[in-house]
Amino acid sequence: MNGKNEGLVGKRNPYLDACRGVAAISVIAIHTAFYGYLFVPDWFKSLTLLIDVPFFFYLSGWASSYRRPDVIKTGKSILRIWAQWIVFIILIEILCLLTVKLPYSYSPLTDFSDLLKSFLFADNMAPGFYVVGSSTWFIPYFFGVLLLNNAVLTIFNRSSRPEEYAKAYTIFLFLSIIWVGFGDYFFGLDVPFILFYGTIWMMGYIGFAKTKRFSSFILAILVALAGLILSAYVDYHLNSVEFLDMQTSKCLPSLKYFFFSLFVIIISRYVENFVKKPSRILAHIGENALYYFFGQGVGSSILSHNLIKPLSMIWFPVWFIAFLINLILTVIVAESTRFIYRRIKLLVLNIYEKTRRIE
Repeated sequence: MNGKNEGLVGKRNPYLDACRGVAAISVIAIHTAFYGYLFVPDWFKSLTLLIDVPFFFYLSGWASSYRRPDVIKTGKSILRIWAQWIVFIILIEILCLLTVKLPYSYSPLTDFSDLLKSFLFADNMAPGFYVVGSSTWFIPYFFGVLLLNNAVLTIFNRSSRPEEYAKAYTIFLFLSIIWVGFGDYFFGLDVPFILFYGTIWMMGYIGFAKTKRFSSFILAILVALAGLILSAYVDYHLNSVEFLDMQTSKCLPSLKYFFFSLFVIIISRYVENFVKKPSRILAHIGENALYYFFGQGVGSSILSHNLIKPLSMIWFPVWFIAFLINLILTVIVAESTRFIYRRIKLLVLNIYEKTRRIE
């Protein structure tokens, strides 16, 4: 646990929750651009990726700095998220089945084994709302990062210098990104994602970019900009990835995407100094961010089936209207799933308590 954060142990940081809310809304904007079949320029698609999955991992690491590392509690947290996912998948499959006889329907899973695979984040999950599978790819990596980093931090916490070891570990993970990114799959296909997002998570945990000095803020921005330009230059010559093509850099993942993602991290930590009362709406969305990550896949899928490709001259207003519609759909799906999950959880707990009394 970061010693500077001891005053907030056991409490929620409303600013951090608001940042999570911004991240959740940003994902809706991203997938409206990528999956809406709109004429959205590539530069705008890349710009929407400025607030994306790396920011979410950073915020998770930041939140974890307020409590002592505990692998058992982390495991319970992962099981809770998994239970929420299973409930969500069941609900949208029921929704798909209800539309089968309608003029416009969404394809349900037709095999029980496919349903079980969907519970495990398989590629063919929720065919009727295909964006769900395309946008929740990071969750298994999130589980892996949580378990790995908490296991390492639990060991560090038994030493006399846990914060120093945590910083050294973060540097090691970052150097591994360079090794893997330019090593032609040296560690295999999946490990680079664990290293990349593990680094971002640990940067949040150790308080990277936290400063009250404007000069330090500007310096951090300039370092990130220099890193972006240099890594983009190397990426172009080694991998032939265009400078504005951030989606390809995200799928590797690469140093270019790493430095690109640093801007929102640096800005969010500096803006924290001036925000006294974060938006309650954003904080609420942030507290329930995973429901919104799940839900936007449904909204984006519905839009992708129904939007007509507009003329190139009017793409932005059409995208913005589509984003607002997607936001409304996401709120409906997210809050409905949250409500149903909490009722199921309460029912299970009541049954458990009655069973214990009988025993």
